[in-house]
Formats: sequence, structure tokens, C-alpha cells
Amino acid sequence: MDGTAGSAPILSFLIPIYQMEHFLRRSLDSLFMQHRPEVEYVFVDDGSRDRSWAVLQEILHENPGPRACSILLRLPENRGVENARIEALARARGRYLWFMDADDLLARGTVDAVLELLQREDPDVLQCRCRNLFAGEEMPSLPEKLDYGTVNKEAMLRIALTCRSTLHSACLNLIKMELARNYPMVRTGLRIAEDYVMQIRWLVFAEKILEIRDPIYGYVQRPSSAMHRHDLVRRNRDVNAATNLIVKFFEEEVPAGQYCFARKELETARINLRGYLLCCIYGDYPRSEQPGIYRECAGLFQGMALRRVLLYAQSCYLPLLILDHWGAERLLPYCFSLMRRGRVWSAGIQTVIRQWLGRVRG
Repeated sequence: MDGTAGSAPILSFLIPIYQMEHFLRRSLDSLFMQHRPEVEYVFVDDGSRDRSWAVLQEILHENPGPRACSILLRLPENRGVENARIEALARARGRYLWFMDADDLLARGTVDAVLELLQREDPDVLQCRCRNLFAGEEMPSLPEKLDYGTVNKEAMLRIALTCRSTLHSACLNLIKMELARNYPMVRTGLRIAEDYVMQIRWLVFAEKILEIRDPIYGYVQRPSSAMHRHDLVRRNRDVNAATNLIVKFFEEEVPAGQYCFARKELETARINLRGYLLCCIYGDYPRSEQPGIYRECAGLFQGMALRRVLLYAQSCYLPLLILDHWGAERLLPYCFSLMRRGRVWSAGIQTVIRQWLGRVRG
């Protein structure tokens, strides 16, 4: 095992690896081309059965600078990305942590910009934005002047709980090591959505949060990724459990009075978190199979009435899924009846009508 020597690095990249032999080189090329001595890399091979470990060794052999700043751990069996991240965190020495998936990309110029910002501003959390990449797409270079600013934490948490952003994803939050040590990662045993539980916990207890508003992280979309790989039953179960853990955290661990989230808002969070993750599952399947998948996923609603979903869903995911499943002929009259009876113009109803209008005009 290699490792950095001397003073502690400023930034540690924590990179779990599982079955990544065909994707690792492209990802690490985007990272190592930006190597700085203030950076370390912690790689954890999570029991890969392919050539991931050998490919990693080859890449490091070709890059002596990053190799001298790398820590490597090979686990005997696959136990999931959550466990791999915990193992990586236990070995990291940087002042800040950045979880990175082993198939994703960084925009050119990201590392220099992030190091400069961390040292100048000293935030507890530095959030960044992402760009979804498909079929060989590359990340563009950063603009000359990075757009960033301070985050209103309560407003940001409301957005996170309604899933109107991905800022609670593990790879989009750089965490100060002190914060991670004071509030250690909780082992949930989840294979899906475990980072939602972890990140929202750190965001709640952070004092100073900055956000880079330019997309600097490239999420590579592929069918064999963790979100898409596990069977439907396992994914349903994990989504349900993650949602319950997040709501339970706000109910039991967040100090009373720290945030004015009412019980109704937390119930709304249940709708939106489940809806967002359900649609990630739902969209994986061919359209011909989606009605059956919809019925199998119905347990995520746990008896939530359609009326509640349309009135309280603040993200677009559930209303769009319902529109696809019901069809406009059935759903639009129901939306109009809700509007007439309650004089409501909810985000869910707006989404249904706007999507329907877009399809008609298209």
C-alpha cells in the first residue's frame, strides 16, 4: 500500500471501485491530469471480480505523482458502496473529503479552483453542481471566473427534502474532515440511496456552506451503475428505508427549534423522496414494461392517496409518473376537480398540466 508522507493534504478523493475495469482509466485521466501535491487519493476496491484492481495498478504505475499520494485498499468481498466509503474515510488524512465514483469525470481546472476556494473560504461544506454525461460525452472546461456563493442552509434543506436538486448526493458535497469525524457515517446497510441519509445529516450540522454554481462534476449515466443494477425488490426496500431514516433523523436528532419543519413538511418529504427514487427505478425499464413496474412499485406510496401526491408533491417526478400511467384523459379532469373544490394550484397539478400542454404543442 502506497501513501502520502509529510504534512496532511488539503483534499482527499475517496473513490470506491467495483467492476470498473472498462471505465476507470477515463475517470482517473480526468482526475490525474489535474494532480497537485496537496491532494491525496484513497482507493477502495470493493471485491471486484473483473480486472479493476489490475487496471488501477497499471494507471498508478503510469502516473508516479498521483501514485505517491495514493492509499490503496482491496476488500475480499463486495459489501456495497456505503461500506467502501466508510473504509476510505477511515484512512483519509485530508482537511476535506470528496467522494467520487470511479466512472465519473471532473471538468478541467476543477482541482485548482476547488483548492483555492477551500483555503480562502474555509467552509464546512462546499457544494457543487453536476452535468449528466451520456455515451462518451466529455466535461467542458470551467469558465474563467467561477460562480459561487454562500448557501442559506434552511432553504437548501427544504430543496433537498423536496428533491428539486441533487445537492444531497455524496459526490456533490466536499465535507470538512472535522465535520465528518464529529458526526460519523451511520451504517445503514443500504445499497441504494445511502448517500441521501449520510449527506443530509452532514448538511444539517454544517455551519458554513458554500455552493459552486457551475457544473464541475460529470455524472456518467450507464445502465450497469449501482442505481440501475439491483433488482426491483431490493431497490424498493432501500428507497423506503432511506426515506424513513431521513424523516426519523429530522424528528429525533435535529435539535428542537433549530428548523421550523412542520410534521406536514416531513410527510411531504416522504412523498417527494420516494417519488424521486421511484422514478429513477421506473425509468430504467422499457415503456412496454412500465405499467407492470408501476404496480410493483406501488408499495412505495404506502397508501398515500393520489390527491395527496398531486397537492403536496413539490418535485415533478411523481406527477409525471402518474401522468404517464393514468394518461391525460383520466388525470386532467381529476386535477381540474381538485382545483375547483379546493381552489388549489399546487406544484403537482401545475406539473401535470404543463407537461400535457408541452406534449400537445410538441
